[in-house]
Amino acid sequence: MFVSCKRDFTTYKAEAGVLDLRNWNSDLEPVISLDGTWEFYWNELYSDSSQVTIKQDYINLPSSWNNRIINDQKLNGSGFATFKLKILLPEKKLLPTFAIRVKPLTNCKVFVNSRELSCIGELGQNFMNSVPDTRPSFSTFVVDKSELEIFIQVSNFHHRKGGFLYSVYFGTEQGLFKYIQNIRSRDDFILGFLFFVILYHIGLYLIRRNETLSIQFTILVVLIFLRAASTGEKLLADY
Repeated sequence: MFVSCKRDFTTYKAEAGVLDLRNWNSDLEPVISLDGTWEFYWNELYSDSSQVTIKQDYINLPSSWNNRIINDQKLNGSGFATFKLKILLPEKKLLPTFAIRVKPLTNCKVFVNSRELSCIGELGQNFMNSVPDTRPSFSTFVVDKSELEIFIQVSNFHHRKGGFLYSVYFGTEQGLFKYIQNIRSRDDFILGFLFFVILYHIGLYLIRRNETLSIQFTILVVLIFLRAASTGEKLLADY
C-alpha cells in the first residue's frame, strides 16, 4: 500500500490528553498524526502514570512551550517537561504491530505503557547534562490491550524554542515505515538533483574560467544542498 507524504493525517485529534481511535481502521488509514491536546507536566520527567504527583496542565501539539504561564512564570525555551497522551484503540483480539515516529527539537525519551522505546540525544535537567540530537526516531511495539499511554520526556537547553514543532506520527509498523521511506526517497531525489546541478556548473566553470557566475551559482547550490541534507530527515548523518 502506497502512503503519500502529502496526505492529511489529522483525521483524529487528541482532546484533554486522550485520543479516541476506537473507530480507526488501520487497514485504510495506516498512519495518523497525534496532534491535539496532550497532558503537560513542567519540570517533571515521568514515564508512568503511577509517578505523577502534580496536577496536569494541557498543551496543544505541535507547538512550543515558550511564553506559557506556569506557576505565574512565563516560560522561555530552556527547561524540561513530560508530555502524556492516552490512546484508545479498537477492540480487536489481535492488534497489529504499531510504530511511532518522533522528531524533537533537541532531545527526548519515548515511553509506551512504561516501556522505553527510544532515546534521542541525552536528556538532562540542565545544560551540562544534556546532549542535543534532532534526528527523527522510529520505534515499533506491540500491545495486548485496547489502551496505551505515551509519555515523551523532553529537555531543551540548546534551542531558542522548547517543545514539539513537528507532529508525532503513529500507525502500523508497515504503514509508518512506508511513509518514512517515501519522505526519504523524495529527499534523496532532491539532493541527487542538486548534486547534479553542482557538478554541471563546476564543469562549466572549468571550461570557461573567465565566467565567474557559474562558480557563484555553484556555491549557492552547495549551501542549499547542505541545508536540505541537514534538515528534515537529517540525511547528511547517513552519508
